[in-house]
Amino acid sequence: MAEKTKIWWTNSTFNPWMGCTAVSPGCAKCYAERQNRFFRWVPDGWGPGKQRRRTTGAYWKQARTWDRKAAETGERPRVFCGSLMDWLDPEVPPQWRRDLLDLVGETPHLVWQKLTKRPELWRRLVGEAADQGSAFAARWLDGQAPPNVWVGATVEDQRRAVERIPQLLEIPAETRFLSVEPLLEPVAPDLRGIDLVICGGESGGGARPCDIAWIRDLRDRCRDAGVPFFMKQCGRRPMENGRPLEMKHDHGGDWDEWPADLRVRELPNAVNQVEVA
Repeated sequence: MAEKTKIWWTNSTFNPWMGCTAVSPGCAKCYAERQNRFFRWVPDGWGPGKQRRRTTGAYWKQARTWDRKAAETGERPRVFCGSLMDWLDPEVPPQWRRDLLDLVGETPHLVWQKLTKRPELWRRLVGEAADQGSAFAARWLDGQAPPNVWVGATVEDQRRAVERIPQLLEIPAETRFLSVEPLLEPVAPDLRGIDLVICGGESGGGARPCDIAWIRDLRDRCRDAGVPFFMKQCGRRPMENGRPLEMKHDHGGDWDEWPADLRVRELPNAVNQVEVA
């Protein structure tokens, strides 16, 4: 867990376990899998049939510490779950997901941002957690949207937008968001029922290009629909008018280097909203 993070749209990260399996083109240059080759969090690596590694009890306790601090200060810190896993990974033991959902229910002063590339598995896997005795999961399955949960789906291309957005909308939630990162092509999502769009180009070695025109089009679609737009980064290989856009920051994450009209970081309910037109 990181109490501070460079993921600009959240305050902290929490990984109840580590490891995953690629499911779509957005996974091809996965930063977590790449980092695991160096840090060896999961010795056998990423992939189908590879054992995931659950993080420690002491690590999990930190979330409760954050919740107590939030209750004292009246703040609602956002916690991204997770940067090194997918909470709807079907290869994880059901007991792990039950424990995670119970933790979410026991920390009501935290805003849990739960992003997945597998929204179609929500009902089955949350149902398994309910069968394991999670009252939180049972209420959610019954249609009670948790007030401290944002649910999101990654839609890196148009096919994934068409497939995953309707699946995301089937999940009871007070806030739903899209992570259009890495943005691999022009994406024209149906934004009805969506409360936030996060956009970013791909980072890391071998990153695929991201055209600034694609970003502008997505930003404009959000404005037309009245949906907050959060520009995270231009990525390692931003392009404009068919040419590379030179940036010193290796992820294109320094917004002082961006075209001024892309310096937009909005969140629902104007939380930490920053915009430069």
